[in-house]
Amino acid sequence: MILKLATESKILQKAYSDDEDAPSLGTRIFFNSKDGSVKGGILWGYDVKGTESDKTKTVVYKDKIPIVNQSFVEAIKDAGDYYLYPAYTLLAKVVPDIMFKVNDRSLKLKTENKDFTDKTFKRIFRLLKKRKLSLEEAYKKYTKSVVDFYIKKGFLEIENNVEPLVKVEDIDMKISNTEHFLKRLNIEIITGDYKQKIKDMLMGPFQSLVVVPSKHMFDGLRDIFEDAVFLKSPNTVLEARLCYESAMKEDRVFVSTPFGLGLPFYNLKNVVLIDDMYSEGYKSKKEPYLDFRRLAYYVAKHYGANLYLVSLTLSINDYFLYKEKKAKHIHISVKLPHIKIVEKKDRSFLIDNETLEIIKQHIDKNILFYVNKSGYSYAYCERCNALDTCVYCESYTTYFKSLNTIKCTRCKKVNQEGVCSRCGGPLKTLGAGLEQYKEYIISMFGNRENFSFDTKEKEDAYDVVFAFSLENLLFAPELSAREVYHHKLWSLALKAKELFVLETTQVDKYALESILKNNQFIFLEDELNRRRLNNDPPFTKAILVEMGKEIYNLYKELSEEDFFYVSKPRYFYERGEKRFKLLIKVKNTANIKRLGRLLKSYKNYKIHVGIESFL
Repeated sequence: MILKLATESKILQKAYSDDEDAPSLGTRIFFNSKDGSVKGGILWGYDVKGTESDKTKTVVYKDKIPIVNQSFVEAIKDAGDYYLYPAYTLLAKVVPDIMFKVNDRSLKLKTENKDFTDKTFKRIFRLLKKRKLSLEEAYKKYTKSVVDFYIKKGFLEIENNVEPLVKVEDIDMKISNTEHFLKRLNIEIITGDYKQKIKDMLMGPFQSLVVVPSKHMFDGLRDIFEDAVFLKSPNTVLEARLCYESAMKEDRVFVSTPFGLGLPFYNLKNVVLIDDMYSEGYKSKKEPYLDFRRLAYYVAKHYGANLYLVSLTLSINDYFLYKEKKAKHIHISVKLPHIKIVEKKDRSFLIDNETLEIIKQHIDKNILFYVNKSGYSYAYCERCNALDTCVYCESYTTYFKSLNTIKCTRCKKVNQEGVCSRCGGPLKTLGAGLEQYKEYIISMFGNRENFSFDTKEKEDAYDVVFAFSLENLLFAPELSAREVYHHKLWSLALKAKELFVLETTQVDKYALESILKNNQFIFLEDELNRRRLNNDPPFTKAILVEMGKEIYNLYKELSEEDFFYVSKPRYFYERGEKRFKLLIKVKNTANIKRLGRLLKSYKNYKIHVGIESFL
């Protein structure tokens, strides 16, 4: 039998098994590769047309039960069609690396010389005569450099132990409950003060998966789900066994990062995504591009589970679903603090006098100064009359006074010469970041313990919150710029118990009116109308293609097709290499697979499919 395996290297590997019983899709398979090492893959399908060379190429070992649920395999295939990628490459991206590796690597003696004089090796020698010593344990016990030294000298060698990740006899598996399966996917959007609501709806004799964008959110949910199983993406065999065995046998609430979407649940009734639209944790920018939000949609659909989209504010896409009556919306009202908008008209002053007066009035309060710009300032070239840009990714560079360094906050590359990347001219500071605001506020009011400064949101609450430079978000070259700005306004305001102060040079009328009147629909309706006029998502599907100079050939082909809009190619730099990008807006009724067929004749391209409505 020829098996097709999705592997860590994102290719389909064929392997031969002489077992007459076909293993289930999603089963983990071990095979001997061409270089003699043992590698792992996940069973993706079967090939009845296998050749004789396939039969002699590999030897197969396999787990007795699927380690990835069939519903998840089907969900990945749907996602592959949507993202125009081979689906097995997405599987290799989502499933933890431990799935594709041998379970344990242990040390083995390569010499029997008992008269070896090294004291450390003598201890290792005596221990290995008594029992096995895993490579991980050896590194902790004797340090990695010491163990690697003995391996390099030929005294020790690494032995791969190929065993099932989860053994059937170790699990009291329950029969799958299919009574709750739905004919049509039920989507509910929950906004506002959602914590008690989701706690109540997830109670029952079934499994629920709560997906959070990052591990730091776990602590905020531990008080709500006291009996939940909290899982992070496993890096070791023991961690993996805990994750997979729990999903196979327990009717519990599982709180996990996006990797949890791939666990083999047997009785999954609810999939809950929390604060997903505005977190980079849900948008994987490494190839292939994948938005876990859409994957969660497919997973819930194939399991027959309810899908809950939970966030503080409604996203445009969720609002569109609600307007189209394809999802229900439940809003639990939140109590906003007193809100003060300070419109800064004189930019020669770092902080407006009105804002300084408010700080004086609340000088003894617990205050957060939030600045939407890291470092001290931007780096500006007077000769070019422009901001300095990174030679690797073309983002604006930032001057960090504390480090006396100019670097890119996106790709972390440092401007070693400290001169303009275009003309080599001297650079000056322009604008203000967190370091400059902190320096100025401390000079005015002293270094007080009740003052906090940050560029990132945290779970903490404060008496008073001041927000500076938030209008930077409005000028971001992204479709969702206004939407992110609106969400940030609300999330920062709710961190303040008494007062939220926004100092701004740019007034977004509808976003500000929305928060002042505690009515999100004011902004959402305006933004949805704007997108309708511009034919932006969710009314079209936005796709970004990146490649080399051959993009002009693709542009010519697409211009002759019935696509809604194709931009002219624009160049950018990636790791110092000049590349080009092309924006495509496709009508919802268009056949996106046609674009997939066109792309097959090109190489070394990247594709990013924009987030839009599910249905």
